[in-house]
Amino acid sequence: MYLGDGEHAPVSLTALADRLRARPVTGLGEPALDVETWETRLRWAARHAEEGDRHNDVVHQVLANAELSQLKKRRKLVTRLVALLPPKLRATYLVGASERQQRFWTKVFMGMRR
Repeated sequence: MYLGDGEHAPVSLTALADRLRARPVTGLGEPALDVETWETRLRWAARHAEEGDRHNDVVHQVLANAELSQLKKRRKLVTRLVALLPPKLRATYLVGASERQQRFWTKVFMGMRR
């Protein structure tokens, strides 16, 4: 999260508030532990709601909050999950992204199964 003048917080304020309240926070590691279950959830959401459901929201938040180094480390996972998100959510990863982030996301989008 951007704090101004080149300062960034390592987690979003929402995630920080959740952690301080001892509420569970999903990070990139959770979908990596059971990617098939997350893919099933996202497929179900795509069939039952045009813009998805809470599972789409969780995956979207995880990807949006992850640092570029984390995304690169788990690129195959990211590509599998992003392919199942609604196009509207996928497009948000390019908005306001740095050149390096845009390059990463462009490669991910090109690597998605058609």
